[in-house]
Amino acid sequence: MEMERCIRIFLASIKSDVTKRDYIKNLQRFQKFAKIDKFSDFLKLPLMEIQEKVEDFVLYLGETTHPNNVPTYYYPVQTFLEMNDVLINFKKMRRLFPAKKKSVIERGWTTEEIATMLSVATDTRSKAIIHFENASGGRIGIFDGLKIKHLNPIDDPDFGKCYAINGYAGEIEEYTTFLTPEATTALDKYLDKRRADGESITDTSPVFRERYRMVSQPVKASTSSALGEVVRRIVRKSGVRRKIEKVGNRYPVPTNHGFRYRFNDVVKGISNINVHITEKMFAHTSKLIPFDTVYHNPGIEKMFAEYKKIIPFIIIDETARKQVDLDLKEKAYSELLKTNQELLQMKERNDILWNEYKKNSRSCNPDNAELVTE
Repeated sequence: MEMERCIRIFLASIKSDVTKRDYIKNLQRFQKFAKIDKFSDFLKLPLMEIQEKVEDFVLYLGETTHPNNVPTYYYPVQTFLEMNDVLINFKKMRRLFPAKKKSVIERGWTTEEIATMLSVATDTRSKAIIHFENASGGRIGIFDGLKIKHLNPIDDPDFGKCYAINGYAGEIEEYTTFLTPEATTALDKYLDKRRADGESITDTSPVFRERYRMVSQPVKASTSSALGEVVRRIVRKSGVRRKIEKVGNRYPVPTNHGFRYRFNDVVKGISNINVHITEKMFAHTSKLIPFDTVYHNPGIEKMFAEYKKIIPFIIIDETARKQVDLDLKEKAYSELLKTNQELLQMKERNDILWNEYKKNSRSCNPDNAELVTE
C-alpha cells in the first residue's frame, strides 16, 4: 500500500532513522486513540474538531501514563500537524501536560546484578547483548544499523583484543565507543556461532541478527527494541529486581538505560580521566566547553587510552577482573624496575665521567691536584 503523502512529508522532516521509528510508533498511538482510518481524511476535519481530538489525547495520556512520558507521546502528533500546515493551539496543548514527577531512577546496574543476568542467559547472543550494553556505555539505539564493518579490532598490549565501535555511522549522531576484552570475546563467540551454523558473515552483515531456526533463513538485522526486549526477559528471569522496589510503573534501575547509568557512574569515579573525551563515548555534547562539540575530535588512539582506564572497573567476571588488576600491578612493578635500572645505569655513567674528569684534572694541573676531591 502506498504511503499517504501527509505521512511522507511528516517523515521527511525527521533526519534520524531511529527517531522516525519512534515518531511513527507514537503517531500510531494517537491514530488508535482517535480512531483514525486515513490521516489525509483526518486533516480535512474542521480545525476545532482536530483540536478537540488532540486535547482529549493529551488528557488521556495524563490519566494513563507516567507524567514524564506525556511529551514523548505528544510531540510526534504536533510535528505531524505542523508539517501538514494544520496549526491548532499548540501552546494550550503543552499547558495541559501534567506536572513532571521526580524520577525514581537512582542508580545503574551493579556488577553483581549483571553477573546474575549473565548466569541465566543461556545463549551466546543474549550474553553478547548484555556485555555489549555494559561495555559500550549502554546507548540502546546503537544497535540500529550496526554492521560488521563498524567493528574495528584493536590489539592492545595491555588488554589484548578489543573493539572500537562506530555507532550511528553516517548520521549526525555518529560517535565512537569501545568494548572491553570480555565483551569482545562474548561478541566473537556469538559471531563464531553464526559462522559455525553456516552463515557467511561479511562487512555488511548485521552485528546482531534476528533469531533463526535455520541459518538459510534470510538474514534480518535485529532492532534496538527487539534486543532491548531480550534484556528485559533476562532481567525478569534473573530475579535481580524485587517488586517492593517498584514505584508506580518504574523501578529504581531502568532495564537497558541502567547500563548507561552504570557506565556514567564508573567514569565519574575515575579521578585521572579526561572527561571531555569520555563525553564523546557517551555521544554527549560538552556543557563545560561548548566548542568541544565542533572542534574537539580526538582520534581513536586518544579515546582508547582513556577507555583503558575504565576497563578494570566494568569487567563483570570476577576472575577476569582480578587478572586484569594483577596484570596492571605487574606492569607497574615492571616499569618501576625498568626506571630503577635506568637510574642505576645513569649513576654508573656519571661515576665514570666524574672519575675521568678527576683523572684529566690531575694530569693537566698537577699543582692543583689536591683541589679535586671526592
